[in-house]
Amino acid sequence: MPAPASSRLLDPMNLGPGTHVGDWCVLARLGWGGYGAVYLVRHVREPRRQGALKLPLKLGPLSRRLEREAELLARVKHPHVVCLLDAGHWDMPGSTVRLPFVVMEYVPGMQLYAHVSQRQLRVREALALFEQSALALHALHEVDAVHRDVKVRAPGDLEHRFRRKVSTRSGGR
Repeated sequence: MPAPASSRLLDPMNLGPGTHVGDWCVLARLGWGGYGAVYLVRHVREPRRQGALKLPLKLGPLSRRLEREAELLARVKHPHVVCLLDAGHWDMPGSTVRLPFVVMEYVPGMQLYAHVSQRQLRVREALALFEQSALALHALHEVDAVHRDVKVRAPGDLEHRFRRKVSTRSGGR
């Protein structure tokens, strides 16, 4: 007979739908990598409010990096950088582990390369997207942030936002 859900140790890489982290409820895993996992979540009291929850794989340097990321993201205000919605520490049920978490604005879309390829954008249009991405990186650098894994998403025609996320592919691509 399996242990009750409340007494099982949760794995931050494999949270199931319905798991609560702070004021957020997990809907689905969006990606994972050597750093941790990213989940699509909704706010418990405001169900229409969604976000991207980021959890480190384990405590130590990775969790300290996530805490620093939350501090930096809170200082950046730019139309092409996702907004910080929440940050804190999660007491994992069935354990003494407290993991830091960050919830960022969720921006669905595709990778910029795929967007440019599928839409067969003209050079001028592609350069406009590249310029917006460069401006987002500049905004991050202004608060002394160095981005290690640049991902650009394009949910609509030329509208896109710079998005920080854990890569779902090996090699950080």
